[in-house]
Amino acid sequence: MANIIYGQELRKKLQDSADQIDRLTAPNFGPEGRRSICEQEYDLPVIANSGRKVLEDFCLYDRGDNIAAASIRDAGKKIADQYGDGNMTTVILADALVRSGIKLITAGYDPMRMRKGIHRMLSLAGSVLDEMVIPFDDELLERFVMVSGKEEEVGKYVLEACRQVGTDGVVTVQDSQRKDTALRFWNGARYDCGLFSLAFAQDKEKKHSVLQNPRVLLSNIKIQSFSEIRKILEDAGRTKTPLLIITYDMSEDVQALLAANANRKTLQVVVAKAPGFGDSRRRNMLALAAKTGSVLIDENTGLKLEDCGLDICAPVRYAKIEKENTVLQGFSMSAPELVDKLRKHTCACLAETTDADEREKLQTTLSILNGKTAEIQVGAAVEYEMFEKKYLYENTLRTVRNAANSNLVPGAGNAFFWLGQKLRNKANDLPDAEKTGAFCLCDALEALIRQLSENAGISAGNVLELVRQEGDPYRGYDIRTHQIVDLREKGILMPRDTAEAIVKTAAETAASLWTVEAAVLADR
Repeated sequence: MANIIYGQELRKKLQDSADQIDRLTAPNFGPEGRRSICEQEYDLPVIANSGRKVLEDFCLYDRGDNIAAASIRDAGKKIADQYGDGNMTTVILADALVRSGIKLITAGYDPMRMRKGIHRMLSLAGSVLDEMVIPFDDELLERFVMVSGKEEEVGKYVLEACRQVGTDGVVTVQDSQRKDTALRFWNGARYDCGLFSLAFAQDKEKKHSVLQNPRVLLSNIKIQSFSEIRKILEDAGRTKTPLLIITYDMSEDVQALLAANANRKTLQVVVAKAPGFGDSRRRNMLALAAKTGSVLIDENTGLKLEDCGLDICAPVRYAKIEKENTVLQGFSMSAPELVDKLRKHTCACLAETTDADEREKLQTTLSILNGKTAEIQVGAAVEYEMFEKKYLYENTLRTVRNAANSNLVPGAGNAFFWLGQKLRNKANDLPDAEKTGAFCLCDALEALIRQLSENAGISAGNVLELVRQEGDPYRGYDIRTHQIVDLREKGILMPRDTAEAIVKTAAETAASLWTVEAAVLADR
């Protein structure tokens, strides 16, 4: 049976709902933020020092109470998924807007005109933020990473990884069985698929094979019969050249024949699995072809494998094929222009997608193309600590990449505060109802400094007045030292695109909730 609520009763539920998710996540905000504990139905409670876990599981029992909370939660998750940071900032800003807007609507203001005023301000937000932008460079990298990492260990490992592989390089974060965190680097192309069968392991105890100066055959089609690769094998046998076959699939008969030849030392041949599945596999195989210089055999090339000789197989200096991964090093026939083209395309796809699985697949392609990969192996004493540390590493890495792509604006809430101050001047010429909506946004943009101050036990009014008197977006209040500082020198900064996305997502979410007049709620 449906339950219908509308008007003032509904608006009160919306405000209460927004306030509840804000009260749960806001105490975690900033360097002096506290922790929340989240009960899990089938596991131990998780103690979290970020809003991510809270937003992941947050749901109020009463459907009416859950309306605004669900919208704000999804807005925060959207920002975190795409930019790595900003989920709590989005929640705090959205709640401040919902609260102030509903008060004005209750007093008789037109929500549709107020919403229009918000949208007018949002169209100007990007250009105002551009006025505050400073370029992201090597000089700022260390300071920015150490602050973004929040913990010294996180900042140290992320900084070292970025220095070795670049801010656009591939850095993976993995669980470790040890208590200590470690950083490993892989030179050359590496991917997480290994031996096609353990029958091809030269070292049966360690379950791996090592080839020196092998040729590499890349096949994105199933190798059905021995006749298809006879010519290549004859060339390899005649010249005594080691051969690595990386293939999508291979019949059992061909596997058995190749393994028998390898064991008898007639041929030095190893078969490895192609990386990935479906479209991602073809993308990875194209990346391997560009990196090694080998010709890729698949349905689109028009080449038949049985017509090809060893000349389609480029040499590499070293190959190590383990049970679960493959490493290739030393590419003398690499195609730099094609590698660069594929890298740019892969980076563009990464920037556009927010799907975690797709991002992971694209990172695999990028690691092959870049030729160098860093792996942070996160260790911790207990599971929930590892969970939080892994998230912190991933969050910091994504924040650094966003900064490198979009440059930087002031942190510590300053970018939002000064955005509000400048938008307020631009809102003066709007019609009254639209101006009211615009001023709501400008006032709400102060909420972030207010929350940072409240979590640190400092008077928010005093901090806001100090920041206002400075008159410079890069002169802000450092919550940790309780001083006005140069935010550039301290590294208290944030990516420009993240700041704009937070403002737009929070404002559009809140403005949409302003215009809700009735709700149909299904019983649980």
